[in-house]
Amino acid sequence: MSGEASHLSYQDLEGMVVSIGVIFALILPLAMNLQYMVFDEGPQAKNFLMLLCTEKRFRNYVVTVMEDDEWGNIGLYEREFLNWTMPLGRGRTLDMKEVLQDDSYWPEAFGPETIYTCGEKGEVTATAEVIWGHFPDYLMRAWALINSKSVLWTDHINAMTSFAMTTLIAGELGSLGIYLSLSLSPCREDETGEALRRWSTIGYPCLGGLFMTLIGSIVVLLFAQDAYVESNDIFFLRATRFGGYSKIALLSVFLPVTLFFLVGSIFSMIRSCRTPAAIEEAEARHSKISEHEDEGIREAARGEVEPRVSNTDI
Repeated sequence: MSGEASHLSYQDLEGMVVSIGVIFALILPLAMNLQYMVFDEGPQAKNFLMLLCTEKRFRNYVVTVMEDDEWGNIGLYEREFLNWTMPLGRGRTLDMKEVLQDDSYWPEAFGPETIYTCGEKGEVTATAEVIWGHFPDYLMRAWALINSKSVLWTDHINAMTSFAMTTLIAGELGSLGIYLSLSLSPCREDETGEALRRWSTIGYPCLGGLFMTLIGSIVVLLFAQDAYVESNDIFFLRATRFGGYSKIALLSVFLPVTLFFLVGSIFSMIRSCRTPAAIEEAEARHSKISEHEDEGIREAARGEVEPRVSNTDI
């Protein structure tokens, strides 16, 4: 009986290790694919907006380039320069050059989150959108290379995707190592279950670490995916930082549902674990029940034998 229970416990543990490894393997391509898409057109446009929001020198550089006789030529068939005045309808206009040179439009901050506070002003995002359609993107990249301490939106996304990808690879290798450790151990052949118990003293904490690594990687990957979606949506700044649907789904649906099941799983495990005193009490109660059942069987057996003897004597 003990051998059968030990064998079943080994199978359950082996299935758990394999399942965690499979989940790591399924999610890893998503992180790798997202990292390859960081340098698409959308994130590059957000790099332009990020540089405008955080670097006054870059704003002055944009004005200089767009007014240059050679670099500022935006015409296809004849020389043409950018019209700094944007029509807004009903006789209203927006002077984009004034927006770039007026410091009141731009926050005094430095970091990826600046794009949200900066982009809340419609004049800023509209100016960046129009100028980005004419500004040579290779000059933006060259300026960022020369000014290496400038903040880029692609660095923000790449940091999260790189973290998610590396932790997923580490988790995959970790699950493989735990599986090999369990397979090469004598836990399968040991019918007493002692080898599995000794393995579990270290194996269970390792499995818990793998599970937490998996959860952390998924959360970081979701934040990276949210940043990439924002990069390809020119209207995401209208809803402020936490007003977009991607943020609402992430913070109001994913996190509460995940925490609910995680906390429920932990409490279920805690309630299933009994103290040694409770185990001894349950074993004593079970032994008493077994004694009563055995006594009843013996009495029933005696009752069947005595009538047979009396009939034979007659």
